[in-house]
Amino acid sequence: MNDHPKLEFLVDFDDHIAWDVEQKGWFGACVLRFPDGSSLPVTFYDPTRLQQEIDFAFKQGATCFSEAGLIVIPAVTKENMLMAIENLITANHFEGMVRSTP
Repeated sequence: MNDHPKLEFLVDFDDHIAWDVEQKGWFGACVLRFPDGSSLPVTFYDPTRLQQEIDFAFKQGATCFSEAGLIVIPAVTKENMLMAIENLITANHFEGMVRSTP
């Protein structure tokens, strides 16, 4: 039995979606699924798109910027998302985070 969480895509991550996601610089249609069935939503951004989101929020009068499950990677590709999740799991990053239960 695998005791590690897995990244689950909530859409069919085909070549068209992969190209579109990388161009947009963000992707949020995924969850980290744990062996007990619980899950944690995650969103990936590249640094340029994240900066645009932060700037927009502040221009709109926000006093802060926050997004649960935010993960920043150099480019939003399936390979980078999977590698980031692996690295964060190895670093026990998700330990103690509140997850939704099945």
